[in-house]
Amino acid sequence: MTITSRRTLSRLLPPLFRNLIFCPSRSRNSSPSPSPSGRIALPALPVLVVLLTLPGLLACSSLQSNRSPADSLYDRGELAAAEEAYREAVREDPAAPQHARSLFRLAVLYTLEDSPVHDSEQAVSCLSRLLAQFPHSEYTLPARAMLAQYRHTGDLERRLARGSEVLESTRRDLAQVRGELETARAAATRSEAKSLQLMQQIEDQRHRLAAQAEDLERSTRRAARLERELEELKRIDLGSPP
Repeated sequence: MTITSRRTLSRLLPPLFRNLIFCPSRSRNSSPSPSPSGRIALPALPVLVVLLTLPGLLACSSLQSNRSPADSLYDRGELAAAEEAYREAVREDPAAPQHARSLFRLAVLYTLEDSPVHDSEQAVSCLSRLLAQFPHSEYTLPARAMLAQYRHTGDLERRLARGSEVLESTRRDLAQVRGELETARAAATRSEAKSLQLMQQIEDQRHRLAAQAEDLERSTRRAARLERELEELKRIDLGSPP
């Protein structure tokens, strides 16, 4: 069996998956709403398409025929060896129709996070090559979905990178502001200490001046008393007989 249409692919999937993948197209900003049959129509999800169609693609009878050594390595989980075998097969005869599967499986190998040959750029290259060389193969739908997801992920990563740059710049600015604030606080603390020191000096000077004023007052009273005593002595001396 060869998967050549959405109808054929739909028959391979459980009803729930068919409803998720083949629901009517809706605008990106519209929310899911019940269809006339009562089912909720969801927006197209590239990743979901790939995840749900990939098992069927890898297990259908068209893939079980004309199996290559690379397929056996792939099925046994020998991913690095399978990647090399698929690449060698594609190099030997790039235009062979069966190499649509080789390119697709290479893309899968490069996509898997735990794959020893994980390489997102190679995955995009294989998917683009598959769509260009075999536009009507049974792998066109999942390849397009995977490629769209890669592009979407790339956009998100670029946005994240820009956001990270803005965040890092904001952090640097914040650190600079904090440094300036700490410097200002230190200067204010030093200024406050100097002010307190000056106020203490003024207070000490005031006490000294007050003490000096008291000493001056006492000296003035003593001088006045001595002056009175001197005048009294003069008066007594002047009044005594020669």
